[in-house]
Amino acid sequence: MKGAIGEAIIYNRVLTNPERTSVEGYLANKISVPADAALLDYNTWSAATISPPADATPNGDANGNGIRNAVEFALKLSPGNLEPLDVQAGPSAINVRYLKPTDRTGVSYQLMESFDLQTWNPVTDLPAAVSGGFEERFYSRSLAPQKKAFYKLRVTVP
Repeated sequence: MKGAIGEAIIYNRVLTNPERTSVEGYLANKISVPADAALLDYNTWSAATISPPADATPNGDANGNGIRNAVEFALKLSPGNLEPLDVQAGPSAINVRYLKPTDRTGVSYQLMESFDLQTWNPVTDLPAAVSGGFEERFYSRSLAPQKKAFYKLRVTVP
C-alpha cells in the first residue's frame, strides 16, 4: 500500500479556523507514534521472535495457535491472546473495536463486515484513542434492518 490514501475527509463547505484546527489535530493523532517507539518491520520481528525450525513466513503459524504469523505481528498479539476483535452487541447497535500497534510498518488493516459469511465488504472504522503504543479503532452500526452481522479484520503484511 505504498503511497495509498488511508482516509479522505470531504466537507460541503469551507471550514472555520477552529474546525480546521480540530481536523488537523485529529489527523496528527491518527499517525502519531510514541516518541520512544522504534518502528518494527515484519522481517526484524520474525527474526527476533520465531526460532528455527518453526515456519517464520508471514503465512506460517510458528506457535501452532491457529493465527498466522503476519496477524500476530500486525496486532502485536501474545500467544494467549486469541481475540483481536472485541465485538459487543446491544439491543439496537453492534460495536466493534480493535487495537492497532503504532510501531508496525508496512501493515494495512481493513475491518470487513458480512451478513451471510459469503460476501465481505469493507467498513470504515474510526480512531478512538492512541495510548500505550496502540491506536484503538472503533466501528458501530445499527442492527436494523439486519439482525446479525459478522466481522473480520483483514491484515496485510508485505
